[in-house]
Amino acid sequence: MPIAASDLPSPQAPCQCQTRAHQTAQAVEFASDPPPDLTGRLAYGYTISLPIAMKVIHSMVGEKKLHDFQIFALFELAFQKAVIAPVPRDRRGSRIPTFEVLRNIPSSGGEDYALEGFVITVATGESKALPPKEVLDRLKAFLETDAGPRWYEI
Repeated sequence: MPIAASDLPSPQAPCQCQTRAHQTAQAVEFASDPPPDLTGRLAYGYTISLPIAMKVIHSMVGEKKLHDFQIFALFELAFQKAVIAPVPRDRRGSRIPTFEVLRNIPSSGGEDYALEGFVITVATGESKALPPKEVLDRLKAFLETDAGPRWYEI
């Protein structure tokens, strides 16, 4: 006996998590290709402006004399709180900015050079998928820049 269409179960609407996953998959943007003169491991991101970094750190602890590790740790903590934490976990995905070390570190040799050799990476040569626009906008606001990310050798 043939089955009538009315005998088949009706398709269910996708749950919220499936809808979000589908929207996230469609909304992924990718970094541009790196320049051909850059080789090896590559990072697409932002170098850290020392005046901005020290402004952030001094707003947290005042004008205290700090060791390099303390400078890095405080800046990373402020970065996490300002850029990552406000974005709900279900919208972050795995594409969150990370700290990487530049291959050729420019050093001014100044007093506060603990963050000179770092780049905040938003994509890599292996995975050009960018974080959500909300995260990129927060990162640019945190770094007080309107510039876009650039490719660096790490």
